[in-house]
Amino acid sequence: MADMKPSRIRRVAVAGLAVLSVGGLSACSLFAGPQYRDSNGQVTATASIGPSSFQVGDCLLTVPGTGDDSSDGASPAVGKLTVVPCSSPHQGEIYAIAKNLSSDPDSLDQYCEQQFEAFDGITWDQSTLNINYFYTASQATTDVQCVAYLDAGETTEASFKGSQL
Repeated sequence: MADMKPSRIRRVAVAGLAVLSVGGLSACSLFAGPQYRDSNGQVTATASIGPSSFQVGDCLLTVPGTGDDSSDGASPAVGKLTVVPCSSPHQGEIYAIAKNLSSDPDSLDQYCEQQFEAFDGITWDQSTLNINYFYTASQATTDVQCVAYLDAGETTEASFKGSQL
């Protein structure tokens, strides 16, 4: 049997599905789009958003479950996370998004592993990056957002796209 790469995938359940809060939104912001993205959808300012608002290429300041407190394998629930421009120090980056996948963890693992190479340029098992995903565990099907990330305490100021890390 071939050597298997130790699993570095952490599953992170999404908490608080009510991401869009009507309070605080003006009619102008509803038509102009989020103020933290440019016209191409790129993050241009720090913002706190929920996983349903993530786009491929969004850089995350930190990725939950990657600190010293995660050694027991538990996956924290995720509400909102901080996105930053990829030129700012960050730990992770969204590299794939899919809707209505089976919420079976093995299926989600497989999806994120398969999508990694098209984004990073090498297969996941050749990479030094870790992968993670956000999903809603309480449903038969779920939306999933895959994230590549550095180890706790490490940051970069560049995109992982095509990096072959």
